Amino acid sequence: MVELIVVSAIIAILAALLLPALVQAKAAAQGTACLSNLKQMQIGWQMYANDFSDILAPNASAAAKLPDTQEDLNESYAWCSTAEEGWGALDSNTNEVYYTRSVLAPYLSAQIRVFKCPSDKVPSANGQRLRSYSMNGQMGQYLLSQLGPGFALNNNPGYKVYNTMNDLTCPGTAMAWIFCDEHAGSIDDGFLTVSMTGGVWPDVPASYHRWGGGFSFADGHVELRKWASQQIKIPVTPQVGVHNVAAGLNNPDYMWFTQRSACLMED
Repeated sequence: MVELIVVSAIIAILAALLLPALVQAKAAAQGTACLSNLKQMQIGWQMYANDFSDILAPNASAAAKLPDTQEDLNESYAWCSTAEEGWGALDSNTNEVYYTRSVLAPYLSAQIRVFKCPSDKVPSANGQRLRSYSMNGQMGQYLLSQLGPGFALNNNPGYKVYNTMNDLTCPGTAMAWIFCDEHAGSIDDGFLTVSMTGGVWPDVPASYHRWGGGFSFADGHVELRKWASQQIKIPVTPQVGVHNVAAGLNNPDYMWFTQRSACLMED
């Protein structure tokens, strides 16, 4: 009996020692898978630009939908659906049609899984949502601008919006982010609103990866940003929305984020 107790104690100690390593290994694997998804999306984004005279893939703002002429799906003119996701039982949470008909779908071989970060685990009312990533709100405005006044969205007057590859001079392609993880309490449409001067995150990047978030950049590289400040390290709470998170203009994460989002318009 004593020997059994000793052996059990040793096993318990070994398990306690190994568990943190296993947790870290799992988190690292999920981070790698997230970066792989972002890489594939970024390649698709680049291929789209190559096929359309360097025009950037159209963004997906729910505020700028095409008139519904034949059906209630507006995914066929944007990188993903303009229909909003949410915590409720929305069709766009789980309906793959919203993604298989998107303009990026042909460049991704209709692989729906790449739209979803493996660390995004909390379901909505009708199941796991299909998408975890959103596009920089300063990017992909060309098609919206062609639809007429009011469709193009520049939430930051005086700052550049980016319609073509030639626009990506500041920040350059190695610094301009295109896609990122978005917090599950913030994600709705595919358009991540950026505030360049307000010291807030209107829409909030996620921190799924041990308090870090995945980003892709216009030159094709991807990276995990380890957040330095507590303001953006927001746990996911089911059914709780997260918007307009105060950061402060001198917050290191806010400065990193905005420096890679857009530049002032050139005189």
